[in-house]
Amino acid sequence: MTTQPSSLQQLLKLLLRYHRRLGLNQQQYVLLHSCIQFDDMDVLVEVTGLPQDEIMKSLMELANCKVITFTADKNIDLKHLHGLLSMIALDDIPFRELLVKEFVNQKKQKFKHIGHVELVPMNNGIAVRMRDGTYLSIARLKELTEEFSLFAESIKEEEIWRVNLHLLSQLHHSKEETIDKIV
Repeated sequence: MTTQPSSLQQLLKLLLRYHRRLGLNQQQYVLLHSCIQFDDMDVLVEVTGLPQDEIMKSLMELANCKVITFTADKNIDLKHLHGLLSMIALDDIPFRELLVKEFVNQKKQKFKHIGHVELVPMNNGIAVRMRDGTYLSIARLKELTEEFSLFAESIKEEEIWRVNLHLLSQLHHSKEETIDKIV
């Protein structure tokens, strides 16, 4: 995969920051970092100080753990690694902060629906699927539960009814305007 220098640097930065979260030890980190920068086995042997068979064994262990995958031409799939590291980075941001960022971005773009998620009934309970198709982790579900509890404890039922009635009247009013424009 050809990667622009800025995205390559971003990948290396993410790898440095989150290699422990991937479960990498120091030797695996150095090897993976080196493989991202150099694609020549002789250079990898020189840079890492590991023999070729040890490099191959370590790469296969990383592949078996799903940390890396390989492209058709047997190179490390940098897109996969970047996606994995990006998911870990997103997981570090508090869920409320992610929703606030999405709220602000969508307000600027004038989207009508903020924080779009899908509630998916499961055998035991309800899962939450994000717009990109991924499910919330257990930690994120717990954060969301805490946010729901905070809201439920801070508002009265009458306030919710008042807001809902106001929103429904606005919705009804905009539908009438749309019908008038059509007729």
